[in-house]
Amino acid sequence: RLKAWSFRGLLADDMGLVKTVSTLAAVLVAPSPVPLFIACPKSIVGKWGEEVSQWLGARCPMVFMLDRPADLPEVLPAGNVVVVACWGLLSTSPQTFEGHRFRFVVADESQALIHMESGRSQAFLKIRRPAQGRILLSGTPDPNGRAMEYWAQLRMLDEKRVPRQRAFGQLLCDPK
Repeated sequence: RLKAWSFRGLLADDMGLVKTVSTLAAVLVAPSPVPLFIACPKSIVGKWGEEVSQWLGARCPMVFMLDRPADLPEVLPAGNVVVVACWGLLSTSPQTFEGHRFRFVVADESQALIHMESGRSQAFLKIRRPAQGRILLSGTPDPNGRAMEYWAQLRMLDEKRVPRQRAFGQLLCDPK
C-alpha cells in the first residue's frame, strides 16, 4: 500500500505489531531508499540500529546511531548511509542534518511532531523536504484524543495533499 502512495504514510498501531519491520520492508522495495534518516526516541536508537543491520544488511553498510551530541560527526558522509538519531538532537543540533539530502525519512513515535512550530518539528521538516519516501510511526498518534493532532503529522507526509491547519480543522474537526 505504501508504494501506491509514493512510500508516504502514517503507520499507527499498538506497540509490538511490527511497525519497524513493516517500515524496513518498505525501504527494501523502494527505489533508491538511501541515504535513510530515522528519528526516534533516545531509548530505541540502538534497537533501530540493530533492526537496520538485520533487515537491510549489505544494502546499507554504514549505520550511524546518534543519541547524544558527542556522537555527532562533523560531516555526515554521502552514499549508502543510514542515520538513526534521537529526537533531542534534532532540537539541539539541527545544523548537523541540514544540507544532507536524505531520500527516505522515518519518524518513530511521530506524535513528537504534533507541534509544528517546535524546533524539533522545524528541523524534521527541513530534513524530510527533499525525501521521496516518508514514513511516520506511532502507537499514540493523537495522545490527547484530538483529531487536530494528526494535522502536523499528515502535513509532514505531504503538504500538498493536506490542507492548511485552519481548513483541516474546519473540514475534519468541527462537526456541523
